[in-house]
Amino acid sequence: MNVQALKAILLIGALSSFSSLAFAEAPAVDKAVADLKTSGTAATATWLANLSARSAVGTGDNVGIGGFIIRSDSGAAPGATKRVVVRGLGPSLQTNGVPVSGRLMDPTLELRDNNGVLITSNDNWMDAPNADAIRASGLAPSDPREAAILATLAANADYTAIIAGKNNTIGIGLVEMYDLDPPMSSTGATGPTGPTGPTGATGATGPQGTTGPQGVAGVTGATGPTGPQGITGPQGTTGSQGPQGVTGAKGDTGSTGPQGVAGATGSTGPQGTTGVTGAIGPTGATGGAGATGSTGPQGSTGTTGATGVTGSTGPAGATGATGATGATGATGAPGATGSTVSNFADFFALMPPDNAATVAVGADVSFPQDGPNSGGLIARIGPSSFNLSGIGTYMVTFQVSVTESGQLIVTLNGADLAYTVVGRAQGSTQIVATCLVQTTAINSIMTIRNPAGNNIALTVAPLAGGTRPVSAHLVITQLQ
Repeated sequence: MNVQALKAILLIGALSSFSSLAFAEAPAVDKAVADLKTSGTAATATWLANLSARSAVGTGDNVGIGGFIIRSDSGAAPGATKRVVVRGLGPSLQTNGVPVSGRLMDPTLELRDNNGVLITSNDNWMDAPNADAIRASGLAPSDPREAAILATLAANADYTAIIAGKNNTIGIGLVEMYDLDPPMSSTGATGPTGPTGPTGATGATGPQGTTGPQGVAGVTGATGPTGPQGITGPQGTTGSQGPQGVTGAKGDTGSTGPQGVAGATGSTGPQGTTGVTGAIGPTGATGGAGATGSTGPQGSTGTTGATGVTGSTGPAGATGATGATGATGATGAPGATGSTVSNFADFFALMPPDNAATVAVGADVSFPQDGPNSGGLIARIGPSSFNLSGIGTYMVTFQVSVTESGQLIVTLNGADLAYTVVGRAQGSTQIVATCLVQTTAINSIMTIRNPAGNNIALTVAPLAGGTRPVSAHLVITQLQ
């Protein structure tokens, strides 16, 4: 069903030329046909005072529509108009005194001409500029969320009333049209006035009769059965698809998270043994000695003979075979992979003014101020409660300066984590702890608490050790 439609005719002037009117084009509403005919006398006139149609009101093309025509006959003056009240109901719909299930809880109403041009509209009838006139007509809706329009409309024109749900709500609605200007009956000519007769004597006043007993009240008639549901109207054609909107600008790239600590380097495997050194090749043969020169005559000493040519170097000995390569040492085991920090947040308090009151037994320490953080995945939900949105392992570190000897413990979803208890037997130094907390559900809630069962309320020391406010810190880091 696309559009619920109702058409009817409202007549201006006498009924002499008007023979019938009917509801039409309303396959999904309760149908009715009213045949009106002239009676042939001038003393009685009959007209249609009210039209109504109930339908399932959807969105888009599936809103409820009531159409009507205002038509003048030959007896109407030129430029004739008619006052009508159009109502759009929903919250007040009942059957046998019981509110209709699925009724339209906040109807809106539009009145348009035969060209589809909006004449006027209304959401809540009490906001209409002529709300007083609507109230005076006796047709004001009983619920202020319902809509009503009182308008003076030109004759010989088609009009359309559209009922819809505010903010695209849906439900069962009722659209009604009321005629505030019924056609006037024609009256025959007045005859001449006869002569006045003589006044008769006044008769004596009779005695006053006794008052009769009051009759019993009649029983209330039974409620008639509900009319049958009308058949569903045909599906309207689908409107053409609107153009695709332009693509939105690309958002900025988020900043890169901090790099995790590098894992330790594995130890170096042992060095292989050195191969055996090859044997040294044999020494080459010595060259032959040069011939001895002849002895010169005795006398002056002869010149020294030339030195014999040096014999050629013998060939080099063959290179010894290369020793076998030693076996490769075993590869050392890989170093452990460093953990990666995926989210972090620092929450802190300054004393004064924070934690002005002592932390009672079973109460939580406040860290009401925000320090550096990586975003909203680790966030506070109160001065002393913190939300861990993801499932995983978190490293929790906290330090609090307290005056008394005492203990602190981490809680998760209201339960104490017994392995996280830290304390101080004497003195007034800080209570400091670091531990790992694992979550098994999203949005787990963590606190730092003065454990139940202890008998000492803890004073978070202000101005400890000097004149500056002392901080207490809670640092939560999610490990990947």
